Order: sequence, then C-alpha cells, then structure tokens
Amino acid sequence: MTHKGTVTLETERLILRRYVPEDAEAMFRNWVNDPEVTRYLTWQPHGSIELTRKINLSDVSKYDNLSHYQWAVVLKSLNEPIGGINVVEINEGLSSFGIAYRIGKSWWRQGFASEALKSVIKFLFEQVGANRITATYDTRNPNSGAVMRKCGMSYEGTLRQSGCNNQGIYDAACYAILAEDYFNREKPYIKSDTAFWMAIDKLVSESKVVIDRPKGTKHPRFDFIYPLDYGYLKNTSSMDGGGIDVWSGSNTNLCDAIICTVDLFKKDSEIKLLLGCTEEEKEIAMRFHNDSEYMKGVMIRRNL
Repeated sequence: MTHKGTVTLETERLILRRYVPEDAEAMFRNWVNDPEVTRYLTWQPHGSIELTRKINLSDVSKYDNLSHYQWAVVLKSLNEPIGGINVVEINEGLSSFGIAYRIGKSWWRQGFASEALKSVIKFLFEQVGANRITATYDTRNPNSGAVMRKCGMSYEGTLRQSGCNNQGIYDAACYAILAEDYFNREKPYIKSDTAFWMAIDKLVSESKVVIDRPKGTKHPRFDFIYPLDYGYLKNTSSMDGGGIDVWSGSNTNLCDAIICTVDLFKKDSEIKLLLGCTEEEKEIAMRFHNDSEYMKGVMIRRNL
C-alpha cells in the first residue's frame, strides 16, 4: 500500500476534507453534542464547545501522518461539516482498513452517509491500494448496516457481545468489501437486479402478511419449533399451493433478502421472503432451513 493521508475527496453533494480549527462550532451544533447521533457510539455527547475545540485541535495535529485518515463531511449547499468519516483501524500485513462514520440527525436518511462511504472506499482501493475494507455496527442500529450494503459491502457475521458503546455491551454485525469485489462489480455481464426487487416490493405492498405460525409454535406435522414469526402473503401462490412464505422479523416490512430452498422430502423448491429481519434473524432463518438433511437453502441479498 501507498499511504496518501487525508486528501480532499469530492462527490456530487459533498466535500470530504481535513478538519480545521474553525469547524468546532459546526461540529458541536450539527452532531457531536447530539445524544441521538452518539447513541450507538463509544463516546458521550461533548457537552461543551470547549471540549469540541480541544478534541478538534488534537485531531488536526495528526494530519502530518500519512496513515491518518479523518475527513470532515462537508455539505456543499451548506458549506460546513455535517458529520465525519475516518479510518479507525489499519492492518498493514493484510492491507486492510476499518472505517467508521457519523452524520448529523438533520441529514439522516438522505443518502449522505453512503455517499461519503462510497467515496472513501473508492479512494482506498484505487489510490492507496487497499485489499480489504471493513465496518461494523451495533445490531440494534440496522440503518447503519443499510449504508454498508448500499456501498457494496457484504455481511460476514455477527460477533456476539463483542463491543461496548453508550447502550452497553452489544453484538457487532461485520461487513467487508474486497478489492476483487470492488473492481469486478462494474463488469458488463453483472446485471442489475432492481426490477426483481421492485416486483417483490409490489407483491408485499399489495398483499396482507398473515402470521399463522408465531415464534415459539410447533410445526403441525413435524417435530420442530419456529424460531421466528412465520407466515405467508395472502392471495399469492407458491409451489405447495399456499401463499408465498415469509419470515417476519423485528424491523419494518422491507424485504432485503430471500431464501431459496430445496426440499428433498417434498421434492420441491420454494422461496421465503425475509421481511424486516435483522442480520441475527437472517442467520436464525438460514439455520432453520439448513439444519435438516432433507432441506437446504441459500440466501440472496438485496443491494440497498
């Protein structure tokens, strides 16, 4: 790898640049003193502008180190920082970087976090020579995982009770993208699956979700317990003559993955929609469909 330091990056709506001492007021106003922003972070709201100034000056002093990567995320239309993104871990032997980010609440759900993360991923792969880029999030904060998936990162597992933040001990969902993933994704034979997921969304929005086998109930014929709410979409059809099967999780009804199963006992194949399932709930559903010798399943994820 060839470290470049915190160079200025630009996207359609953002400029990612080094912090300067004059940023302290905007930082304090826009995110570092907001308990909603710091809810799943490891540091408390600053509480005073003096603390923000002190921390900011300390960060600014590190920029001479070319392996220090810490950007202020500046909204062009506002001309001030609305968040930050930085490298929190470097493994030189693996050419690996760990990234963390945060955006002020006023700018949530507008695509700014993913826009900034995509820019940093591009820079680290194309200019620094990274081989692997990682990020983690508290599983109670699924929106952060959506940002990672939108940037092409893949889920690699959940480390249970592996971190501690302002909410206490938490399970960390781990995502990563490799250089080969990044450089291969633009190949012309890789087709967009947008139309498929739009069709799934239409099915879900136009159908009623019926949970006829709640979590903890026993299968009517076989000796196993449903680990999550299980049901079907009313007025749809599948291979077994019933409605399309669904696993219902603890989040919203967004379908961001499906499980394709092969049942050697019934000699058929079906799909199971995962509606609002956390990463842990997806793992539970996958184990359910792979723990028996006669049924196997694979998961297909939506690129958000």
